[in-house]
Amino acid sequence: MKKNLIPILALVSTLYSIKTTAQTIVNNGGFEQWTVGHPNSWTSSNFLDITQTTDKNGGTYAAKLSDATGDNHSYLTTTSLLAAGEHPTYASCYFKFGNFIQGNYAMISISLINTSLQQEAVVASQTINTNVTTYTPLVFSFSPAYTSYVPDPTSIKIEIVFYGYGTGSEFFVDDFGYEANTATSIIDESFKSSFDIYPNPSNGKFIVSNESSTEITSIEIFNLLGERVSAVSGGMNKEQEIDMSKKGKGSYFVRIYTKTSVYSRAIVVQ
Repeated sequence: MKKNLIPILALVSTLYSIKTTAQTIVNNGGFEQWTVGHPNSWTSSNFLDITQTTDKNGGTYAAKLSDATGDNHSYLTTTSLLAAGEHPTYASCYFKFGNFIQGNYAMISISLINTSLQQEAVVASQTINTNVTTYTPLVFSFSPAYTSYVPDPTSIKIEIVFYGYGTGSEFFVDDFGYEANTATSIIDESFKSSFDIYPNPSNGKFIVSNESSTEITSIEIFNLLGERVSAVSGGMNKEQEIDMSKKGKGSYFVRIYTKTSVYSRAIVVQ
């Protein structure tokens, strides 16, 4: 059984209403299905550089990219259809870098596509150029700015390029997936005036302010790995102080729960 995705939302400072969320593994994102040495649903410029391996994060198999043929790089890509109205907020995978040699690197990019309108935009990318000996989660947070380029995406594309230059380095990937919601736009100004988090950035102590008549049932704070680091429960009508001063500096995500919705906002502890 493949693992669920890490519950990270887009790293933005604007408040969103998440109407419906879904955690979805992309087509053969766990690399469990292979045919004649090729991972199903994935394409490559040279499958001789792509190997099925039991050195995996979850399930039975993962994919290993190398430079076995001496052409300096290997490449994998897949495209998965989105359900009607789905708007991805982040994608994630697990990776590790074996036999790392300085100068070698891997690049993973995520694109959203509207096929009928011939629109495509890269919404997140990451370069890995360091030694990573155990499987590590990698999260790609999407800025809502992509909606101006692909307002109604119909599919999500993942591309992996590994540059090994014949040195024996190996790049392992597993468990690609994404989280999407059906919210179509940033909430309006009247709602933004109802909830606030301040100061932001802060020294770790901040206030969640509720100027609406909607009761906050609970608040949760997650780090960038999706780990819940703090939580407050119980009816909260006006203001709630949160103390993150002992959790370390960095970016966090605050989830505000009401009886009918979940709202998220990014905060920074300095």
